[in-house]
Amino acid sequence: MHYKEIEKYWDSKVGEVEFTTKLEMDHFQKLIPLESRILDYGTGYGRTLKLLQDLGYTSLYGIEISDQMINASKMLCPIANIHKYDGQHTEYQDTYFDAVIFLGILTCISENQNQLNTIKEIYRIMKPGAYLFVSDFLINNDERNKIRYKGFEAKYKTYGSFELENGIPLRHHSKEWIMELFSVFNLISYKESVFKTMNGNYSNGFTLICKK
Repeated sequence: MHYKEIEKYWDSKVGEVEFTTKLEMDHFQKLIPLESRILDYGTGYGRTLKLLQDLGYTSLYGIEISDQMINASKMLCPIANIHKYDGQHTEYQDTYFDAVIFLGILTCISENQNQLNTIKEIYRIMKPGAYLFVSDFLINNDERNKIRYKGFEAKYKTYGSFELENGIPLRHHSKEWIMELFSVFNLISYKESVFKTMNGNYSNGFTLICKK
């Protein structure tokens, strides 16, 4: 699917959906000082930036592909520096951030290589010793999901990929792939749980903290 179609889809979801993957705030506050330079990678409508702003963090950045989501983020978190993102490269210099937040973004990237490229870019812009906070969706074993995983496996060459009714590609992940994807980092913690999705269903999920 073309980038502009995906951008248009997320533009249409402002005010209609609630994102549910969460930042583990207890760990975050213990590890990340208030003066740290923090990037919310795929900021959506700004829910996480707003939370960090309210906690006293002052050096906040965000990137997002949707203009309407960016506008909503700026309303919620006026102190944040939020940029348009093309889904491939950020405009930040090497080793720029003390922490990167990556919530519910992998599910929007269906291809292995694109996921690997994204993690490579995140690694590039993180300082040595910086922390990465991840939360996303795992593969489910219920009949509804198994049917759609099988239905789109050939198209996306990955079990766990599927499309929404309007053709927007999404993906759920195996734990093995997640461990491989983030193997360039030092793993601090990994925890599995169940999340409510933006469409009101429930899915297996995980939270992960790692360090460069």
